[in-house]
Amino acid sequence: MLLMFIFSLCFVVIGWSGILTARYYSAVKKHEPEIWKKIGEPNIITMRATFYGLENSPLFLEIASKEVLSLAKRSKQSQKVVLVSFFVLFLTIGWSVLNVS
Repeated sequence: MLLMFIFSLCFVVIGWSGILTARYYSAVKKHEPEIWKKIGEPNIITMRATFYGLENSPLFLEIASKEVLSLAKRSKQSQKVVLVSFFVLFLTIGWSVLNVS
């Protein structure tokens, strides 16, 4: 029962992070169209690599919109929470495997 709760919680956190990241991407597209064009108008497949690639970091320092900046901060925080949730998930799986055998 506890294992299912932890699995469910981790998947909710992953989904929440995905929604926040998508909102950040769309905010850059809407509020900073010149930056969006400079990075090559990425599609959904290349978006994450484009946004977190090192070659584009000077462009993102030019962002002036407070909404985009706050969404960027929330997106990065949510990705840290996802990292912790994956860690908890793998510890839980390992613990349950060790307890079963």
